[in-house]
Amino acid sequence: MLFSIIIPAYNIEDYILQTLQSILENPMEACEIILVDDGSTDHTKEKAEAFLKERATCAYTVVSQENKGVSAARNEGILRAKGEYLIFCDGDDFFMPNLIQTVKENIADKPELVAWRYFITQNGEKSISQKNTAEGDFPYEVFFEKALLGETRVRLGSFAIKSKIIKENTIYFTEGCAFAEDVEFIMKCLSKVKSVRFLKEALFVYAKRTGSVMYSYRIDRFTALDAISRIYEFVREDETLLSRGVVGNYLKNGFFILHAIYSFDACISYLAKKDISLFYREYRRQFPGLKEKIKKRLKHMQIPPVGISKKKLTIFRMGRRLYTYVYTLRK
Repeated sequence: MLFSIIIPAYNIEDYILQTLQSILENPMEACEIILVDDGSTDHTKEKAEAFLKERATCAYTVVSQENKGVSAARNEGILRAKGEYLIFCDGDDFFMPNLIQTVKENIADKPELVAWRYFITQNGEKSISQKNTAEGDFPYEVFFEKALLGETRVRLGSFAIKSKIIKENTIYFTEGCAFAEDVEFIMKCLSKVKSVRFLKEALFVYAKRTGSVMYSYRIDRFTALDAISRIYEFVREDETLLSRGVVGNYLKNGFFILHAIYSFDACISYLAKKDISLFYREYRRQFPGLKEKIKKRLKHMQIPPVGISKKKLTIFRMGRRLYTYVYTLRK
């Protein structure tokens, strides 16, 4: 078996059949589908099971578990996978109909990871992840740097990785981490593969849905910074990787600050003016050591976080409370 397609699912009965249909439009003879229902309280599992029973031409497994979170669901899929390569797909995203065949054609010489571009859809509008990006084969340290600095974008659903890399290096999703668990997993994978191939084709559709949990006020967004710290700890012994240009310093400092700003921005976008002080008190109470970590990372940062304006970073340096007020009032 070449491919194991791992799908975590939780209360997505309105989307799961479209996702499964998009996958089954691919040639599936070399594939298995592993759908892990994470304790759905709607009819996600029943609809998926009935659809696969009627339409699937490949092996499939539908697993039920009590609600443990998306990381635990993905990990269960990894443990059950029999394919040589793993591909992840959230239950409300889509495969393009040429994904499997295109990837299959590009693993004849057994690269450890194959990545590709993807489409992003939101509110009926469709864009592509990158219009111009280098394609071809890369040493792992070069590709890791490109992904770290945003020159090449990789997300769950836009790569296939040899399952033995995951299992030999004990790379799993951190259970209990609410945000950036995917970034952590991807960067750990990229640090352990020795051969990477990047394809010019866009083979996956990532659907942004404004009603999802990602688009709401969540103070636990700051757990993303624990995930970023764990990436650095995971790769810190790899001198080949961390001695490459700005990688070591950026991974420890700039990448951390980037996600700190992302976390503030995500919370701020759902704040009303009257809630600013409440938010900041909640942030300080739930993440008491984060203030000093941010100050330390800012002090030792050699290059600024990629994609953040100089003005925005200056205000962030001046103080996180000030930053919160400024960008809440500017909404």
